[in-house]
Amino acid sequence: IADFVAGLLRENRSILVVLNTKGMVNRLFDALKPLLPADCHLFCLTTYLCQQHRGDVLNRITKRLEDGQPLVCISTQLIEAGVDLSFDCVVRDLAGLPSIAQAAGRCNRHGETDCRPVYLIECAGENLDKLPEIYDGREITRTLLAQLPGDADLLSPQVMEMYYQRYY
Repeated sequence: IADFVAGLLRENRSILVVLNTKGMVNRLFDALKPLLPADCHLFCLTTYLCQQHRGDVLNRITKRLEDGQPLVCISTQLIEAGVDLSFDCVVRDLAGLPSIAQAAGRCNRHGETDCRPVYLIECAGENLDKLPEIYDGREITRTLLAQLPGDADLLSPQVMEMYYQRYY
């Protein structure tokens, strides 16, 4: 994943990576740090940070985005709601469709450019034993991905309805 994200910097100034667990965020942060160019800042957002520190990090991210400086932000799902940031590219660990939609909403959020890429990945060795809602959502999404045609719009009302019928 670190190599993939580093490669995305060739075509994107700002990248958001949303993973399901704090442990995976920390592992990717450590793996990605030596791969980034010196002018690219790497940010980490999890609930390991207190609220004040998270706010400070979000302010620094906002400033770099406004200034057009390169950055990568690796976060848990805490960035998916209530955060008004717009990245050139989003990478989302496989999760439930509502989480994927929220993460996608951080990509080209203000319509600065044409449509931008959102990638779905799956972290090997991720332990979701203590996060059953995320596990269940991920498994339903995995099933839908296997059943839908390759050109299906995952965030269409019809697919979302299928997701929720299976979830509930």
